[in-house]
Amino acid sequence: MELHYEGLVNLRDLEKIEWLSVRGCENMDDWCMDRISNIFARTLLYLDIRDCPNITHRGLAALVKMSKLKIVYLDDITYTNEYEMTCLMLQQVLPDLDIRIE
Repeated sequence: MELHYEGLVNLRDLEKIEWLSVRGCENMDDWCMDRISNIFARTLLYLDIRDCPNITHRGLAALVKMSKLKIVYLDDITYTNEYEMTCLMLQQVLPDLDIRIE
């Protein structure tokens, strides 16, 4: 399914979402990650953002707002030095976060 930034607003009333996969959504970008992290800051436990080539380390950094996040799935293809540094920062702020790179 194609999901766009504008469409994410339709998810804001889903207050009990714990798992979200946007895997393979080519329209997902850093702005989308910021919106997702705002909408699900207090509920999301698992996030899969594999195969989303437009999400950079900046979008990944937006996850710092997600206090309950336990697992995030990333691609090893897009894994750069910036991604690595952002992952380290996230794990310092969110010590229970498990970042799975596949």
